[in-house]
Amino acid sequence: MTGGQRSVEESIRIILGTAKGERVMRPDFGCDLNSLVFAPNNSRTRALAQYYVEEALTRWEHRIILKEVNVRTDPDDETRFHVAISYLLRSVNTYFNMVYPFYLERGEIDTQSQFG
Repeated sequence: MTGGQRSVEESIRIILGTAKGERVMRPDFGCDLNSLVFAPNNSRTRALAQYYVEEALTRWEHRIILKEVNVRTDPDDETRFHVAISYLLRSVNTYFNMVYPFYLERGEIDTQSQFG
């Protein structure tokens, strides 16, 4: 992976993992994906996830041309879906794909194993 590609992929993960309003100096930065936590895993939720990802990446990652966003339920875990992102990296005119897993339910933290 080229250095530029790695930087773009990391940026995409940061954008998708940041809830709007989370950054004090830039409250509009991020993606609305976190608003879907605890939503049912149905076609409406997946369509919203697709819309949120497309909107956020188009607005915040100018180094790419977004080609496709596809959201599918994980066949092994109904509380998770995979966001498949296909894009063209402008600087090298090359296509890349990545998958961003999103959990509809947040697990409880085992404080004993982390801090015990």
